[in-house]
Amino acid sequence: MTGWHQRIYNDIIYRARLRLSIDGIYYEKHHIIPRSMGGSDSADNIAILTAREHFMCHLLLTKIATGVDREKMLYALSAMAVMKNEYQQRYKINSHTYSYLKKQLAETRSENWKNNNPMHNDLHKQTHANAMKIRVNVGMTDKKHTVETKDKMRQSQLAKGPMSKSIKDKISKTTIQNSLDENYDHCMKGWYITPWGRYKSLSKAAAGMTCTRVSIQNWCKTNTIR
Repeated sequence: MTGWHQRIYNDIIYRARLRLSIDGIYYEKHHIIPRSMGGSDSADNIAILTAREHFMCHLLLTKIATGVDREKMLYALSAMAVMKNEYQQRYKINSHTYSYLKKQLAETRSENWKNNNPMHNDLHKQTHANAMKIRVNVGMTDKKHTVETKDKMRQSQLAKGPMSKSIKDKISKTTIQNSLDENYDHCMKGWYITPWGRYKSLSKAAAGMTCTRVSIQNWCKTNTIR
């Protein structure tokens, strides 16, 4: 931390340590090296300042600190100005100072995020890429169901039983109605259109119904509705 901001900061701290407290004057404790920057609560790191001096010191720290530490100091200064605290009086600031704080805090956060975003870290990118390769679900590509699995799938479909008469009647009625509708698209690619709705997958079309997915698929093929 260098420059004339640092010299002014040091002068405020130096004068505060030499003077005696005066009755009737409001004072606040200030961490010379902020705790967020590694400072301690020990007596040699504490200065007794007036509210104005305290605010000025934190304003100077926003000029002195860099990187992530500067963002912390900007946030601390903003908190001193706008957040209520039952143990400390707040130092009132004008609109220019408030505008400066908000603008600097936004710019610093944006810059720090660009430089410290873990997703922009080469090591993290490689780790993420490796993890995604492992997680990729290739489904049944280059694979075949075992005889046992096929039998389980067949038994599961048979357990649902044949399509009920009421469902068949609804399908028949809907087919007739749709055949009379000139604007009805019987070949909507990627959809399974049934009397009870339009679905993107057979699983969704068969959910809660007594008919099987195979029955719905065969009906759609027969009526060219898919």
